[in-house]
Amino acid sequence: MEDFKAELSLEIQEGTLAEIRGIEAEVANYLDHIYKYYAVRGKLVSKLAKYPHVVCIKLFIIKFFYKNIILFKLNSLIINRAFAS
Repeated sequence: MEDFKAELSLEIQEGTLAEIRGIEAEVANYLDHIYKYYAVRGKLVSKLAKYPHVVCIKLFIIKFFYKNIILFKLNSLIINRAFAS
């Protein structure tokens, strides 16, 4: 009986640890996207500072910002759902 309890406890711990590792990998992936966003954003803003008269750059930056705001909100909801479950 004791062996069964110990084995069951070990299976539960392994399952929990596997789920934690999966969530950790997801969060690392989302953080990587955030870092890439700020790198691209810096390049775009420097282009805008260099060429302020080009309207296409301004429009692209605005679309880029709005797109990434939506993606960040979506990713934060996914992360919250992962931690809540």
